[in-house]
Amino acid sequence: MYDPNFPPPVTSDPLVPPPPVAAKQSGVGIASVVIGILSLIMVCVTFAIAGGSGGVSEYSASYENLMTGIGLLACGTIALTLVGVVLGIVGVVQKNVKKVFAIIGLASNGVVLLALCAVIAIGMLAMQ
Repeated sequence: MYDPNFPPPVTSDPLVPPPPVAAKQSGVGIASVVIGILSLIMVCVTFAIAGGSGGVSEYSASYENLMTGIGLLACGTIALTLVGVVLGIVGVVQKNVKKVFAIIGLASNGVVLLALCAVIAIGMLAMQ
């Protein structure tokens, strides 16, 4: 006897695959891309400040403050970039999500990190 208030029982056919579930974008991957963009902006600001400091005397107190600020900004950029790299790695290894943003974030943060390390190494070699 059929009762219209109750739907018929659902039978699962093992030969019919379930409908595909659309994968979402990885939230940590998007965060990694945003951090990569912020890190790139911070690197540009650091270079702009360092490049514009040509008129400051090497023996003045403001020169020491300026160099301390540039060093702190570079260290903050490295720390932020490391967070972006970790988030990119987490986004790449996540399952059932799209990995495009995680890969872009990992690549951009990796490039910024390598560039900063190269600049610091060149600066240390130039001081010897």
